[in-house]
Parts: sequence; structure tokens; C-alpha cells
Amino acid sequence: MNALHRHSQFKSREHGQSLVELGLTLPLLLIILFGVVDLGRLFYAYVTVTNSAREGARVGTMNPKNTNNAIKIRAKQEASNVLNLTDLDITIDCAAYADTPPYTYGDCTTKSAGDRIRVKVEYNFEFVTLYLLGFKNLKLSNSTSMAIIRTN
Repeated sequence: MNALHRHSQFKSREHGQSLVELGLTLPLLLIILFGVVDLGRLFYAYVTVTNSAREGARVGTMNPKNTNNAIKIRAKQEASNVLNLTDLDITIDCAAYADTPPYTYGDCTTKSAGDRIRVKVEYNFEFVTLYLLGFKNLKLSNSTSMAIIRTN
């Protein structure tokens, strides 16, 4: 009986223990959870930047008479559902045909079949969780280079 009495006294002193443990671990668990969500957003934004660059390059290869503005509009349309377009920077340049790389890229004043067009998309990704820890943003960048296949 005496052992049972001591056990009940010990239990009565533990009433606030789980609350203290929760208070200590919950902030860490929330930071980890929101960090995982931020990484998911980062990956999704990177995939969108990649698709945007590919779509712009594809439009440029199909009709070289497309102006740089038309290519930029198509690349922005690809990214418009996901990214803030004011943070999107698109660069377009071309290179004359060469058998082997490296290609020398410049402006796209003359485009012909076999030449290469490169579309580079940059985006400043803003963190939510890491912003609280001092990391504000990360520049995501991708470029796609394709051969021009039509000259009409």
C-alpha cells in the first residue's frame, strides 16, 4: 500500500510535464513543417521557371520572325499561374550555326534555320519560413537553348 501511495504522489507532480514538453518541441516541429512547405514551393517555382524558358525557346524556334516581345509574352504566360510576373526576368539571345559548341550568343537581328536561340528566365523566390531566420530570397535561373527549325 505504501508503494502505491508513493506512486500516486509522484504522478501528481507530473501533471504539467507534457505541456512543458509540447511547449519546447512545438516551435521546432512547426519550423520543420513550414520549411518542408517552403522547399515544396521552391521546387514548384523552379519547375515553372524551367518550363517557362522551354516554352519561350520553343516559340522562338518555330517562327524566327517572332519578335523578342512575343517570345517573352509566351514565356510569361507559361509562368503566370504560379509566379509573380514582376519578379520574372527574361533574356533572349541567338547564335549563328556552328558545328561544335561553344556558341557565341548575341542579339537576334538575323535568324535562320540551324541557328540557336536561347531563352533565360530568372526569378527571385521569396521564402516564408527562412525569411524569419534571415534568408530573404533566392534567385532561380534556367536557360534553354534550341535550334531554329523554321524560316518562314
